[in-house]
Amino acid sequence: MSMEISRRTDVQQFAALEPRQALEWLQTSLQPEFDKFLARHGHRCIKEEGIEEDPTWLSESCAVEGRIQETKIEILDRLRKGDRVDVAKSYRMNEATIRTIRTNENTNRKSVAAGNTTKQLPSSSSTEKKPNFLASHGWFERFKIRHSLHSLKLKGELASGDVDAAQEYPANFAEIINDNSYTPDQVFNADESGLFWKKMPERTYVSKFYKSASGHKAAKDRITILFCSNASGDYIMKPLVINKSKMPRAFKGVNINNLPVYWRANKKAWVTAAMFTEWFHEFFIPDAKKYLSSKGLPFKVLLLIDNAPGHPQDLEYENVKVKFLPKNTTSLLQPLDQGIISTFKDLYIKRAFTYILEQMENNESLTVISAWKNFTMLDCVKHIA
Repeated sequence: MSMEISRRTDVQQFAALEPRQALEWLQTSLQPEFDKFLARHGHRCIKEEGIEEDPTWLSESCAVEGRIQETKIEILDRLRKGDRVDVAKSYRMNEATIRTIRTNENTNRKSVAAGNTTKQLPSSSSTEKKPNFLASHGWFERFKIRHSLHSLKLKGELASGDVDAAQEYPANFAEIINDNSYTPDQVFNADESGLFWKKMPERTYVSKFYKSASGHKAAKDRITILFCSNASGDYIMKPLVINKSKMPRAFKGVNINNLPVYWRANKKAWVTAAMFTEWFHEFFIPDAKKYLSSKGLPFKVLLLIDNAPGHPQDLEYENVKVKFLPKNTTSLLQPLDQGIISTFKDLYIKRAFTYILEQMENNESLTVISAWKNFTMLDCVKHIA
């Protein structure tokens, strides 16, 4: 589109104009050129009713006169008269387009007869039936790129967290600490989590000379680990590990009392009320007493746990106060659930694969799969500790 300056206005005069005056001049001088552009490409400007400025630009297919529908009727009439040779050329259309119009003759004529020769402008009325929107995979991928969206997996119980209760509880908990003069060394938090201790990645990189890689049966062996630490981070208690089998094959000849973890077992490998009570009296209380004594602090303990079914409400011991988090706030308030347990699992995987790599370096005939099969529960316990 050429931008020629009027004979009555030279370049210097145009440069001296105010911005608004220059814009008005450009709109006036370029409007004829823009109208020619619309005509060349089959477009026209339609002004919406009730809008004084900013007309909406629509293609001629959306023009009020319904020119396309009328053109289709003209083509159909000529075809009925037997003029089939010059129709496509006279309307500058492909033969396939003419055949499509002829195939849909009944629909086109009914539309015109019903007065539906115009395409209505978009309406925001809620009573108007909206067409179904179907997005292709390519459209959705481009939509994500345009709006900087990416997929995230919702982890833990964050999606069901009670935000209001979580916002109110910290002030109440701080009041309990101040009223009883607890130090960070005397405030403990306990929480359990499942661990698939022998789970392998499902994908791997191999040389281009290999068309595939031999797979493995997905390991579903799960154990439960009960963690406990104080608020200062100065003391991390020996974890409680719960397995389905009390004496795995790898423990043959091993005294479980000498393991670097507290070892228990039940059919579901999960924390029950009876097992948590046992942990509280036999492990937590003695360890907390020993730690606080080594720090020269009186035995006065605040234990914070969540409302899991395996946590009994009747836990009592002298100078020990047990507080429960509000319901549905574990993912928001539980200290150990704020990245500590997830970090532990990441480190466990790192140490486990480092161990397997060392085994493969010592024995070149070992593959990753075979080395992983030799990874036992005893190895798992050592890496947990």
